[in-house]
Amino acid sequence: MESPARDSILLEDFGQKVDLTRWTQEVLLNYPEGTTVLKELIQNADDAGATKVRLCLDRRPHGSDSLLLDSLAQWQVPSLLAYNDAVFREEDFVSISRIGGSTKHGQAWKTGRFGVGFNSVYHLTDLPSFAARSKLSRQAYSEDDISSMFLQLFEEGVFSLLFLKIVLSIDMYTWDAVESGLKKLFWCSVNSPSDDIVWHRQALLRLSKSVSNTDNEVDAYSVEFLSEVMAGSECRKRIDTCYIVQTMASASSRIGSFATTASKEYDIHLLPWASVAACISDDSSDVICNT
Repeated sequence: MESPARDSILLEDFGQKVDLTRWTQEVLLNYPEGTTVLKELIQNADDAGATKVRLCLDRRPHGSDSLLLDSLAQWQVPSLLAYNDAVFREEDFVSISRIGGSTKHGQAWKTGRFGVGFNSVYHLTDLPSFAARSKLSRQAYSEDDISSMFLQLFEEGVFSLLFLKIVLSIDMYTWDAVESGLKKLFWCSVNSPSDDIVWHRQALLRLSKSVSNTDNEVDAYSVEFLSEVMAGSECRKRIDTCYIVQTMASASSRIGSFATTASKEYDIHLLPWASVAACISDDSSDVICNT
């Protein structure tokens, strides 16, 4: 039997494929909605080394006369803008564009090392720059929904900042169509952060480099958090003082050995790290000032 001619052999491209829409839907089913989306953006900023995070509900309408396609007009709607003062690097772009993975995977000290967090924004939008009606998430978010998320995030502001390493402030704005400029609504920050406070908050970064030590490392400090909200012409301020204890277990400890085994045998990078905090202030720290 003669062999088929070389040019008559049909070759078919074969390889495993991923349905991105279905994959993202499955991720969202296991990922909480609401302020979790905002917290993921804040944690990503912290991992990137940002000290400031600003969130803005942009209510302005945007023109559609010069769009490439008329169908793009549906995206010219109010949006949620997220800003931080870190530099967006090439490896950050690569990390976000990966499916089910992250370049943070081997960096155990980073909150977002499991590579899923950014995908939570698909709860809000199909296009990760605009808060539009989504075909991926079952929930459609309106402007009022985002405003409610801002209020809830503010109420949880101290808890959102409590165990971050770098981020010192979270500001929330609205940009109304009938008004010019930004209007600041809520802001939370580490109150007057000294070099000593910054040093303590970065303990995880330092101690993660000495995880092979034979002794447990313990760090403790107190820190003030300032929360402010605009109520008409009044600015309401509140200061909460928290005492934080954080520790890194030694490599020879039981939990340290577990982390080492997980890294070597399963490529899961963990740190034997724990933090606890207690609020040591009372309600007497509330202040009202006129603007």
